[in-house]
This record gives sequence, C-alpha cells and structure tokens, in this order.
Amino acid sequence: RMRRALQEYVIVGIKTTVPFFNWLLVQPEFLSGQFHTTYLDEILKERNGAPFVPSEPAHEDLAAIAAAVQAVMAPGALASPSMERRVPTPAAAGRWNLRARAEGLR
Repeated sequence: RMRRALQEYVIVGIKTTVPFFNWLLVQPEFLSGQFHTTYLDEILKERNGAPFVPSEPAHEDLAAIAAAVQAVMAPGALASPSMERRVPTPAAAGRWNLRARAEGLR
C-alpha cells in the first residue's frame, strides 16, 4: 500500500524524499527484512550519488515558469516606480538559504 501511495505522487520543481522511498521500497533486502543498521549507508554508497529519478526537461521548464509567475505575482513585486523587484543581498539571505538555492540549481 505504501508503494502504491508513493507512486501516485507527482511533485515537480522541488526536491522531495518520495523518489528515494519509491526506490527503497523495491530493494530486495529491504522487502525481505534482511537489512542491518548500516544497510542504508552501504547501498547509498554503491549508488555513488546517482539521482533516484531523472529530471525531465518539461518538468524543469514548468518549474521555471511557475517560479517566474510567483515572483511577479508576489505582493509588492511591482511596487517600485522602476518596476524592479528588490533582491536580497547575500548577507541578508542567510547561509542556509543560499545553500538551498545552490543545491536547487544542480
């Protein structure tokens, strides 16, 4: 049931753990209960950072369009006389925020 429920999700534009759990729930050792405390570390190391689901160009385009629409429709986005939106400086954005943005661009 869990596998079916996870497969019904369609989430684009952001990273989620859904693809990871879809992958994990079909691993033979996991299904048979033949795993140990370092099992996950070992199988993830074997993957060598490979993504759990390939990104599709159509989804990437859709996510970019949605982000642009959200930026324009945000309150105050077009409030300045020059119609330019204020962008926070790196110092104001915070380290965790900048890291998340960098990760999202990979």
